Amino acid sequence: MTKWNRSVCDFFAHQTRDIITMSSSSRKKKPYSERTDREKVESNWRKTQGLFSREEYSLAIVRAATTIELAVNFAIRQEFAPSKLPAKFIDHLVWANGLNGKYRKLLLPMVKGSPRHTRFKNLEADLMLVNRQRNWIVHSGQFKKKETAEEILVSAKKLIETLVSEYEKIFSLPK
Repeated sequence: MTKWNRSVCDFFAHQTRDIITMSSSSRKKKPYSERTDREKVESNWRKTQGLFSREEYSLAIVRAATTIELAVNFAIRQEFAPSKLPAKFIDHLVWANGLNGKYRKLLLPMVKGSPRHTRFKNLEADLMLVNRQRNWIVHSGQFKKKETAEEILVSAKKLIETLVSEYEKIFSLPK
């Protein structure tokens, strides 16, 4: 290779590296701690789908349950939005309860008497199904098959979309 060819190759190598650096820095992800509840729901659902596609069925179920919990957090915060309660107090309430407690002891009583209550109450069987499967995995070390994960992900998607779309009319998770 001649000196000129090497110079041209070096030039293009530097240009390519600069372009890659610029494009990756312009696509930087927002730190997780700075994301909104909705953004956390969306990113966790993408992670759920990725786990399922890699045949990590048990982990996909656990992540789906986590995503539901984030959607419940979102709904609780939306219900508290008109109140004058400090955000830190609401954060404490959300952190102080598990999925079942948040749903049954916080969210359902908050929406009692509204049309949301009926819609949310109708999701309770799905919530219990997902939570039971999650607990068997997390607390008993069970492994789940593809069919079980598919069933759980269908229930989880329905739950998440119903909860979030009650407060944000344009919302759907990717298939």
